[in-house]
Amino acid sequence: MNQVRMFLFLVCLALASSHADGIVFETWFEELPDKWYSDGEWEFNHPGAYAYWSSSVPDYWDAHMTSHAEPPYYILYFVPDGTDSLVVTIDHDLSLQCSDWGMGRAQVYFYATGYYEVLIYEAEATAENFADTQPITYTLDQPGPGTYIGFTFYIEGEEWEQWERADHRSSVQWTITHLIAVAYGDSLGMEPATWGRLKTLF
Repeated sequence: MNQVRMFLFLVCLALASSHADGIVFETWFEELPDKWYSDGEWEFNHPGAYAYWSSSVPDYWDAHMTSHAEPPYYILYFVPDGTDSLVVTIDHDLSLQCSDWGMGRAQVYFYATGYYEVLIYEAEATAENFADTQPITYTLDQPGPGTYIGFTFYIEGEEWEQWERADHRSSVQWTITHLIAVAYGDSLGMEPATWGRLKTLF
């Protein structure tokens, strides 16, 4: 029996340390992820994270949420050593409705230790309308050992019209329904927590 257990343990260990992919982080934004920071302008489980602003008089508004603001709001996610590529996919629905005196902008920043913060998505409209529902994708190739990642979402809107008129209203609306980061590689390293879970099976 002990030999059978040992065999099963080795099989599980091999599968756990050499699988083809692994989810580094995933959220449906049913709530603000643990230890993230939000400025209070986002609603959650809308479904997803939802931010909205509208004005027909001079006004400026912005909203952001991030995984790595100043402590205690600070969380980064470990990318397994041995990762060949990390693929980030974000499902969203963006609408920028800008009057002749209006502007809207949405941005997504990706952070990785050793690579700094990278703007992976930007949409902007001035005196025009813009909509986007195509998934946002980004790939980090060959991340080094000990890489941790994080995310920041930012949206802003502005209206310059001096006289309140119904036909001169600007609005911005953004729903982020799903975020997932997946590591791909032939020999992904395990975190200590994974090793502990394996040992408890036996």
